[in-house]
Parts: sequence; structure tokens; C-alpha cells
Amino acid sequence: MLFLTTQTHEGLEGLAMQEPAIKKALTTLEFLSQDARTRQLYEERQKSLMTYTADMEGAREEGREQGRHEGAVDTARKMLMAGMDASQIADLVDLSLDAVKAIRPSVTAAMLNGYESRQIIGKRPSLLTLFISRKIGPLD
Repeated sequence: MLFLTTQTHEGLEGLAMQEPAIKKALTTLEFLSQDARTRQLYEERQKSLMTYTADMEGAREEGREQGRHEGAVDTARKMLMAGMDASQIADLVDLSLDAVKAIRPSVTAAMLNGYESRQIIGKRPSLLTLFISRKIGPLD
């Protein structure tokens, strides 16, 4: 408040010696008082910095959301491999039923190829074994 109420330049310089924030404000004020073009450039830079900050925050949030979605898809894939029902999975991992059903073919293919099935069953199962053990649901 003293910065705004001080009447003389000497008073402002005295305040600037005591407080670094006031010194910075005084330096900025003197710089902006030089001419209209300098002031315009300063304002453009400030706007640019605010836009950059907003864009970065938006990108961070978008990245977080994408990570949450990828995590939900990965969890749904594991649940499908464990033989859980698609509608139950959709409820538990916050995916639509259609999204869970869209994951099922890749899970079925992986299990039939034996990649992930070795972790669950210990060997490459036959298609009949997979259906009997209910590790995959009916093919839609």
C-alpha cells in the first residue's frame, strides 16, 4: 500500500531499498513509463505468458485423462482374461460396455496366440480349453 501512496520518487526509492518486491515493482514501473511501444510489448509478453501457462495446464490435464483411460483399458483387459463379465467390468473400471466389448477380440486373440495365456494357465491352451475354463466369453 505504501508503494501506491508515496508521493515522491525519493520515497519510492527508500521503500525499494527496504523491500525487494517494491524494488521490482518500481523497476517495472520505470521501464513501462518509457514509451507506448515498450508498454505494448510488455503487455503482449504478459498475454503470451498467460496463454502459454493455460495451454500447458490444458495439456497436462489431457495427458492425465489419457493415462486414466489407458489404465482403465489395461485393467479391463486383465479382468476379461480372468473371465469376468463385460458389464461388471464396465461398471468397475468406468468404461462403457461397448468399450469393454471392443477390447475382448484383442484379449481373445492374445489368449489364442498364447502370449498372455502362459501367465494365467502355464501353457498354451486349446480353444476348447479356453471355452471350458471360461477364460473367454462367447464370441459376439
